Amino acid sequence: MERDEGPDAASRAITLHIGQRLRLLRRTKGLTQRAMGRIIGMTYQQFRKYETGVNVISLGKLWILASHFGLKVSYFFEGLDGAAPAREGEPGLPPAPAGRNAESHLTLELGRVLAKIESPEMLRGLLHYMRAIGDAREGRRPAGARRFRVKSDIWILL
Repeated sequence: MERDEGPDAASRAITLHIGQRLRLLRRTKGLTQRAMGRIIGMTYQQFRKYETGVNVISLGKLWILASHFGLKVSYFFEGLDGAAPAREGEPGLPPAPAGRNAESHLTLELGRVLAKIESPEMLRGLLHYMRAIGDAREGRRPAGARRFRVKSDIWILL
């Protein structure tokens, strides 16, 4: 049996995935490894080993973390083959992001800042602005938009 096949390889892949979800949760909440370790009664060194997949975290520790943050234990398994993503409207964090920028510090910081904005009008305005930036990067011009230069070509809805 090859090294990258079988139950040991599957177990290792799950351990690494859970570690990535632990790191995403910690960064999303703006906490240190030390703070996360305290929640589960461990040192920051041990928590770092969980995040990197060096050690396997117990289901009991996952349950403590999930309870502490108001999540379901299934949060840590989302994104694995066969794991159902959280349903829309459920409290907690979104499913694991995909792609190169999955754990981008800027993306996480943006999420933290947006969560602090209470004004629906402000959020709606920011959403329109961010969509305009995304459309400009794809070379699309939204209907009714005028073009002007900010730092690059961005279509702004006026």
